[in-house]
Amino acid sequence: MPTLNADPSLFYPMTVEQVMNQEPIPVLDHGYVRYIAQLGDDLTPLEAARMSTGNPTGVDPAKDASTRDFLWRNAHATPFEMAVLQVEVQVPIFVAREWHRHRTMSYNEFSGRYAEMPALYYQPDLERVQGQSQTNKQASGTELDPGIKQRFLSSLAEDQEAIRSHYEGYLEDGIARELARINLPLSQYTRFRAQANLRNWFHFLELRMAPNAQYEIRVYAQAIARLIQHLWPATWAVFEEHTLHSARLSRTERDLLRSLLQEALGAEDESALAATLSDRIGTALPAGRKRELLAKLGL
Repeated sequence: MPTLNADPSLFYPMTVEQVMNQEPIPVLDHGYVRYIAQLGDDLTPLEAARMSTGNPTGVDPAKDASTRDFLWRNAHATPFEMAVLQVEVQVPIFVAREWHRHRTMSYNEFSGRYAEMPALYYQPDLERVQGQSQTNKQASGTELDPGIKQRFLSSLAEDQEAIRSHYEGYLEDGIARELARINLPLSQYTRFRAQANLRNWFHFLELRMAPNAQYEIRVYAQAIARLIQHLWPATWAVFEEHTLHSARLSRTERDLLRSLLQEALGAEDESALAATLSDRIGTALPAGRKRELLAKLGL
């Protein structure tokens, strides 16, 4: 089982050829993520943003990189809506229901009214079976006795087998598919296509790759991240820098941090603190980002 903060680049080795050939990325026991189509590349958001200036794109790589970084870190996000990714996924129904909370995506799902549901059910690994978290009401996280884990998995398999047997019996008896399916469990696999622009995929990844996201949807998010890393590597890099591995501070937290820095550095006032920090930062950040950092601290 991947660690909570697994780097998506390590989650599943995949070449560009495998992506473009639409080879599925395996997820969980019977799931997958499969690339279907895309619109645009790393230059597409820049071309959209420069509609307002008429400046060329693709001529100066350094300027393109600087503009891309500036746009994302300053929340000029609409240009990133011009790039689009469509995927097909096979997921347990409970994962699909979490996924569909992202209402900025377009979906089309397999229908149990039109066709027989696949005989595929999610069975967690033994180490995935955990007790209720003591700090998060909606999460797992405590260790359980191995015997309890095994009983859970055995019972789960028995229930799934019984429900499947009943479902197939209903179909053999001529019961309509739309009624025969109604007792199928949340562990039942379904599949759907999802399409969103890059801005909204990044929002999905920010939430669903977080350590407190449920493991089962987190591994799908990691697979989506792997696709985006291949298809939009430069754009992924700014998302990773300024969103995925960044942190936001509240006003109280910012003021406390500023006060602690002023005390630690022996600065007499905020003006002296700004000068000291600017000197300490030196060339570790470009001038523009140095100013932004000081501004974040209210200096």
